[in-house]
Amino acid sequence: MKKILFLFSIFFSISFAFSQTYYLSVNLKDGTKVTYEIAEINTIDFDKITSVEDAEKVSHIIKSFKLLQNYPNPFNPSTTIQYELPKQGDVKVRIFNTTGQLIKTIVNQNQPAGLHKKVWNGQNESGHKVASGFYIYAVEFDNTVLTKKMILLK
Repeated sequence: MKKILFLFSIFFSISFAFSQTYYLSVNLKDGTKVTYEIAEINTIDFDKITSVEDAEKVSHIIKSFKLLQNYPNPFNPSTTIQYELPKQGDVKVRIFNTTGQLIKTIVNQNQPAGLHKKVWNGQNESGHKVASGFYIYAVEFDNTVLTKKMILLK
């Protein structure tokens, strides 16, 4: 099998001109360095990364605050809520019923940048199981609130 130059380390440079531009700098085994603008990269082959630390740096490139659809949905008895943070900050993850009543706060803390997963077990603040039906989960970060719907079926 043909030997391919491996990554020794990955460094990100950030330019704060008019908007953030992220770069991937790759130090090759022969001592040369190649830099790519992240926006221009279509795929990254993780098989050629030399360490777990390198893979974690590449996989945590998040440009904006995102809320993903919970899974499974519909769910019973629990579901996973995922969201991505572009930087460290205060986060609130709350569950509401369709009338807007707060059912449960599952996160209220400062969190680092990256992908976060939280499980909701279908219980309210008192620890009682809630009824089947539609619920809304809201994630608040950096003065922005993103919401999605989910269904609890029993």
